Amino acid sequence: MSKNTGSINDESSAKKGFSGLLENVLRKGQYVGFFLFVIPIAIMYVISIAFSVAPGLLIWDKLVPMAQNSFEFALFGSIAIGFGFFLGIFALCIIVPILNFPFLFLVKPYRGPWLSLESVAWYYHNALFYLVRYTVLDLVTPSPVSQLFLMGMGMKMGKGSMVNTSNISDPCLIRLGDYVTVGGSAFMMAHYAQKGYVVIEPLVIGDRSTIGLNSILMGGVQVGKKVSIAPNATVLPKTKIPDETKFGYEGLK
Repeated sequence: MSKNTGSINDESSAKKGFSGLLENVLRKGQYVGFFLFVIPIAIMYVISIAFSVAPGLLIWDKLVPMAQNSFEFALFGSIAIGFGFFLGIFALCIIVPILNFPFLFLVKPYRGPWLSLESVAWYYHNALFYLVRYTVLDLVTPSPVSQLFLMGMGMKMGKGSMVNTSNISDPCLIRLGDYVTVGGSAFMMAHYAQKGYVVIEPLVIGDRSTIGLNSILMGGVQVGKKVSIAPNATVLPKTKIPDETKFGYEGLK
């Protein structure tokens, strides 16, 4: 894990050179600095949305001009919108991993202040993922489309694993073994907050483990092999669950 890059109360960066200058802009500039760092993700959002709506516009351009009356206009227009929406789902699931690709090499385990260069790549990675998570991901979960998208965003998924949830953060730091089953609406994230710091640490789930419905797994959790986590269970940060354990069933009848 990256070393602590300073106190949460530090207004100046301890880094030298250009890196220190950028981090000082982020910390001292407050809203202005934050706005400057948000510009790249705004541009990537525009590119992603434009790419996803392009198929529908092309279909509209080819199909709607063929209409000879209002009925045909409504019919052809509806077909164009319907097919455009359908194709837009796939287009968005393709362009976002492409834009996210550089961040797969930049997001690393980290503990330190929220306003730092280390957290910027992590922020961009999640911002891109959330664009799909909060729009179309539920529509294709679970399916090969969602599994391929998650792997495209950096999630390590072993043979035969299935993820039946879109409640995910930090996919590039989540590692699933072979034949892992993640139940519906489970929450998986590879980060947490601690005493004012953000901690980014991988979430690892071993072979043939089952994650129950609505359960919550946080950063730094290590789940062993053949583990069963009960529905609605909460696995706190840095918890290590041994192999073949039934976790969270104690209060269940």
